[in-house]
Amino acid sequence: MLGTNDCKAVYSDSSDNVKQNYNVLISRIIYQGEIKKTAKIVIVSPPPFGPDAMLLDKYKGGALPAERFAKDFK
Repeated sequence: MLGTNDCKAVYSDSSDNVKQNYNVLISRIIYQGEIKKTAKIVIVSPPPFGPDAMLLDKYKGGALPAERFAKDFK
């Protein structure tokens, strides 16, 4: 699950790694090409952000990563 904290400006340099890291995580859940019978994979991306003018400084610029995460994990 990704949330709005993952879209903070302080993490902007690592946001490109999120999709790759999720792929690694999912590949570790998958066993020999099949999902383990007890595993259920649910991916939750951050909700849409408001305009930067309405956000605290630490969240400004977070709309783009949030949109990208939602698109990448769809």
